[in-house]
Amino acid sequence: MAKISLIIFLGICAVLVCGCLDTAAEQKSVMIDGYTFTASLNDKWVNSSGDVSKYKPADLEDQFGIPDGAYDWTGFADYSAFDYRSGEPSGSITKAGWAHIFVLKPDEDLADNSSIDILKHAAYMIINPKDHRNAVIGGDLTEKEIEYNGRQAYYIEVEGELITPENYHTFINDNSLGAIAFFLDDDTVALIDVETTNDFGMSAWDVINSITVN
Repeated sequence: MAKISLIIFLGICAVLVCGCLDTAAEQKSVMIDGYTFTASLNDKWVNSSGDVSKYKPADLEDQFGIPDGAYDWTGFADYSAFDYRSGEPSGSITKAGWAHIFVLKPDEDLADNSSIDILKHAAYMIINPKDHRNAVIGGDLTEKEIEYNGRQAYYIEVEGELITPENYHTFINDNSLGAIAFFLDDDTVALIDVETTNDFGMSAWDVINSITVN
């Protein structure tokens, strides 16, 4: 009887441990141009498994067009380097998140600028404050110089932006957007672009802050 009780107890412990591991943070890594980016995220996040491509300015085109200065860089891009898979049926997905990572080198003219101006130039390709003026009305628009992974960095985030599209009612976009640029070495910049949906439970900064670089 004692042996049976012990077996049952151990079985319950194993179930509890497995349950904890399902929601615990896991280490996921991608390598881009020799640099390893490792994120500590739960098991619903997956990495891109090496889907690295040559950086193309046209791939950054959005409703505002191709970003200013996009042609001032060369390098590599890993779109959805880290991607959240909610498990919800296609067409009814309410929770989503992704992190795009770029490893870039500035051209000679841009490289002559100060380090912070180079980083700001990179971050502005993802979130240019002039394109998000309404964020300060409905929510928050922040840009600042910070230290990230022990390196000088420039960070921009947008949350709770007021959207006023043509022929459609005004609404608040509660998605969280963040972009951070920092030097990997004297002439190489990493740029991380993150977005999470409003009911996700993690902000863009939470995702960015989970990433380390080696």
